[in-house]
Formats: sequence, structure tokens, C-alpha cells
Amino acid sequence: RSGILLIQSLSINDELGQRNSASMGLVDFSISLHPSPGQSVSIEADGSIIFAGTIEDVEESVPQGGSALFIHIRAIDFNQLFDRHIVTAKYSSVFVAEKNLKFIVKDIVSNTSGNPGETLKEEGITTAGVQDGPVIASITFHNRTATDCMDDLAQLPGFSWNVGYNKDLAFFDRATYFAPVDLDPTKWDKYRNISLKKSRTDYRNLQRVEGGHDIT
Repeated sequence: RSGILLIQSLSINDELGQRNSASMGLVDFSISLHPSPGQSVSIEADGSIIFAGTIEDVEESVPQGGSALFIHIRAIDFNQLFDRHIVTAKYSSVFVAEKNLKFIVKDIVSNTSGNPGETLKEEGITTAGVQDGPVIASITFHNRTATDCMDDLAQLPGFSWNVGYNKDLAFFDRATYFAPVDLDPTKWDKYRNISLKKSRTDYRNLQRVEGGHDIT
């Protein structure tokens, strides 16, 4: 329904390490469009998706005379879906087949994030972007949101996770995740808000260690 979008009202917030959000205003002259919280929304520009997620809240108003319906929408990206699913599960690699990080993440998405038919997989979440990760000796989740479970699992090996606009879950080692472009120091005029800080804080030339002897 791009024909009723108020272009100047469109705003997309995309910050590293934060959930992306979008807000926009719509005008409906048929007074028949009534978006609901939870509905999926996708924004495209030049054939590419620049935002996708679900509606967080909607505000509708009709000016005096009732000739049109004005709608304000705020949406959050698909990471928010993990807030709505509760997990109770125990995973152990002791005396049973070893379970690595990938196995646990995929099992949460497909099986333990809800009753049959109500899991994250049923919401369209895929796991093609989940790396293997280390073997997890044992971990238990009791009435935790899927978001909390992902945070706990990511913290163990120093991973990060994110749900893309295509609903694919990326769970990855930070050291293997690179920026899409390289910074070119000969073209600083092409960038903005870049700063470089040098400091001797925490710098030292000598590390001294003192100890003693004891009988054990």
C-alpha cells in the first residue's frame, strides 16, 4: 500500500547492536484500512527491502469532516518475535550424544519455543545462518523468553545473534562477521561521524607478579 504512504513521515532507525524500528504515517481515503499490532510490515526501496518486522502500535485519527483516515504506525524488526516465546528445556551432553550450540539453537526455534504449531519455526524463523559453535556440557532454561535463551547461549562462546529481514536467524562468532565494505583512509570525505581516539590508559611496560612458597 505504498500509494497511501506519507513519504515525509517515514523514519527508519538502524543502529548496530540495537533492534531496528520504523515509523510512518498513512492516509486512507476509503477509511477502510485498519492495521493491527502484530501484523507484518515490509518497506522496499528500488526493489530492495530496507525494513521488515511487525507492527508494535497503531494510532488512527479522522479529521473533522471524515474525508480520510490518518494512521500512524510504529514497527519493530523480527527480533521482537523471540520476546513472545517461552522456553522450558534442559540440554546436556553428559552421558548422551554431544550437543553443540547449533543443535540447541535450532531445537529451541523448531521445538521448545512453544507448543506444536506455535513455535518460532511456525512464525517463519529459519536457521540457515546459525554457526556450529562449541559443545555445550549442560544448560537449562525454565520459563525463559527465547530472547533470554539466545542471549545466554551467545554469551558462552562470545557469539552474537540477530534475525534478518528475511526472518533467518544469524548466530555467529563475532570474529567471522565482517563489515560489508572496507574503510578507505584516502576517502574520508565519503564518511561522516567518524572519530579516532588514542590513549595510553591501561598501557604498561612491565608486569610484576609476586608470590610465595607453600607446602601442599
